[in-house]
Amino acid sequence: MDNSDGYQGNNGYPSQNGPQGRYGQNQYGQQQYGQQQYGQQGTYGQQQYGSQGQYGGNGPMPPKPDNYLVWAILSTLCCCLPFGIVAIIKSSHVNSYYNVGDYDGAVNESNEAKKWCLIALVSGIVIDIIYFIFYVGSALAS
Repeated sequence: MDNSDGYQGNNGYPSQNGPQGRYGQNQYGQQQYGQQQYGQQGTYGQQQYGSQGQYGGNGPMPPKPDNYLVWAILSTLCCCLPFGIVAIIKSSHVNSYYNVGDYDGAVNESNEAKKWCLIALVSGIVIDIIYFIFYVGSALAS
């Protein structure tokens, strides 16, 4: 049944897609609800669920690189808070990259986490030495 207002439906009810134009699109030129038809792949460059990363489905992934999370937490609590927080963030990215199959990204983040842990440790030691020098210096002066 075809109504004069452009809606097509059965038994006089309008269709759920709105007024129909040419070629099966609605008259406003919009895709219906932004959904893909069954069996089509996404076009956004995203990895499909269940597919393997760049190391493919034929061989096993290399072992997960160390994320240095314990070291990052200890350097945050004991050494230098700002650099330790950066180390924690970098170390948490290691598992995320590895789980999506980006082994190179996981190795890069692992190296970054290690670097920031070392920076936090060295800066914490330097700050402690400076504090100790001023503390002992002020105690000897009085």
